[in-house]
Amino acid sequence: MDVSKYTVFLKLVEEIETAEMSWIDAREKSDLLMEDQKPFLDSLKNDLDDGTLTDAKLTRLAQGSKDYRNYVTGMILAKSATLRAKARQNKLEREFEARRSIAAYKRAQLERGIIGEGS
Repeated sequence: MDVSKYTVFLKLVEEIETAEMSWIDAREKSDLLMEDQKPFLDSLKNDLDDGTLTDAKLTRLAQGSKDYRNYVTGMILAKSATLRAKARQNKLEREFEARRSIAAYKRAQLERGIIGEGS
């Protein structure tokens, strides 16, 4: 394999590693928001509790609040970013595998004398 093709593989490996780290960062943020959803809702309910409201009423009021809606929006956006990061990582891995398969196929053809080195 010539150096320029090898460089393409190395660049792809670096891009895959970067994509993996991006996915990990996005996943961390998404997971933290998901895990904190109930405690956040409970915190909003505590702020609203004046001792006269039922738990169901507090839940409805808290879930209808702007703060909670913003939290849920952020949670969904974080999950979406996680999925996009994973999709990018998967795309790069598929590209790497495709390029590796093509290189192996061309190498096998060259070894068998089916094609010349310039092909």
